[in-house]
Amino acid sequence: MQYACRMEIQDSLTDESVLKELSGRIKQIRIDRGITQTELAGQANVSLSTVVRLESGSSVQMDSFIRILRALRLLGKFNVLVPEQELHPVELLRPEAKQKKRVSSKRQEKTADDSAWKWGDEK
Repeated sequence: MQYACRMEIQDSLTDESVLKELSGRIKQIRIDRGITQTELAGQANVSLSTVVRLESGSSVQMDSFIRILRALRLLGKFNVLVPEQELHPVELLRPEAKQKKRVSSKRQEKTADDSAWKWGDEK
């Protein structure tokens, strides 16, 4: 069954607006499937208050959110939301190719004036 969204989620929305929209969609899916909040809490192995908080638009812990999505059989939809990153073909040819683990800031290149030692009172 397709679920009509009330609002398209975009980058320009506030965090609060996104939470309310997501929570409304999750609540509507639960209701359409004929599952009570208590039943969903039991199936997801979370507290009833967690389900209530989520459906009211409050934030919940990520692991609770994942458990609720799994119980509603929605977890697979995350492949569309956050696709797996593909390696570039050149990286596949290198045996030592490693996946990046972090990003560092750009380093400023030193000029000849920067490398010379100074007293600190120069103008």
